Amino acid sequence: MKVQTKGRLILYLLLSSAFIFIMLFFLMKGVAISMFSGKEEEVVIFSPMDGKLTFEGKPVAGVKIVRWLIWKDNEGEKETFYTDENGDFSIPIKKDIVNLSPLTQFVMSQTILVCYEQKEIPIWVKSKRSKNEFGELGGKPKNFRCELTEKRARVENDDDLFSTSCKWDSIEIKGEK
Repeated sequence: MKVQTKGRLILYLLLSSAFIFIMLFFLMKGVAISMFSGKEEEVVIFSPMDGKLTFEGKPVAGVKIVRWLIWKDNEGEKETFYTDENGDFSIPIKKDIVNLSPLTQFVMSQTILVCYEQKEIPIWVKSKRSKNEFGELGGKPKNFRCELTEKRARVENDDDLFSTSCKWDSIEIKGEK
């Protein structure tokens, strides 16, 4: 009796392993399997960011800011923006349509670099898993400001990796003022 039970268990394990191997093989080859295929949905790759950039407490005008988003490939996408005469900057929202399977977690990398006095200074380095607007911080930051002499610090933010030299007074959660 014990030999039959052991034999059935081994047969079950072999068949289960073969099934998993075959499913993974077809998924890697790009064969659409309805149970694993995703649906297209719009995701917010980067929420709008408005703030003030300073050096030693003084606004910096005409400074180049680079938004570098890595999520489709290893090179990512870079876009350039500039501060105005008061050191204010505005980086617009970035959205895209993606196809995510139920077995996939949306993950991407956001980096904001400031080009000042022949140096590239990272002021924002964050992984993002939320697909929603302002998902980076759980809401819209109020009085967002970045001082170039500040060192980046790690910010506790759920399970995401996040470091920034920027500060904000509070987070406005949608529906609250």
